[in-house]
Formats: sequence, structure tokens, C-alpha cells
Amino acid sequence: MRDDLREEANDEVRAAFLVDAIATTEKVDVSDAEFEKKVAELAEARQKSVPKYKAELQKEGRLEQIRYQLREEKTLDLLMSRAKINVTP
Repeated sequence: MRDDLREEANDEVRAAFLVDAIATTEKVDVSDAEFEKKVAELAEARQKSVPKYKAELQKEGRLEQIRYQLREEKTLDLLMSRAKINVTP
């Protein structure tokens, strides 16, 4: 079981590095407006005010994690928009 978990963790790290490299190459970035919109959506989902939720994230050191997740989502969206899927009968 430990080996399976180790392999899965290695795959996840490799994927994260790959997505980050693609984002850097393609100059994918998250604007402040996109970031603020996402924080507002998350605050609303948790029924908290934006300033209060943002302060909680800041205290927990998770603000940059949200920005990173947005960058990852934008990068994956970019890849999907450029993907050419061939279906063979």
C-alpha cells in the first residue's frame, strides 16, 4: 500500500511540475481581478464576508494556494482548448 501511495504522490508531483512549466511557457497568469472574484465566490459559498474570509486565508497562509489553483485551472483550460481528439472506429 505504501508503494502505491508513493507512486501516486510521485505522479501528482510530476503533473504539478508539468502544468507549472506549461503555464510559464505559455505565460499563463492570474489577474488580480480574477483572484478577487474567486475569493469572493469562495467566501459566498462559505457564507462569510470577503474581508473576513480573506483574513482567514491570509492567517492560514492559503492565499497563494488559491492563486496557484487558478493558474492551474487556466492552464488546463488552455490545454483542453488546444487539444485535438481523434476517435478511431
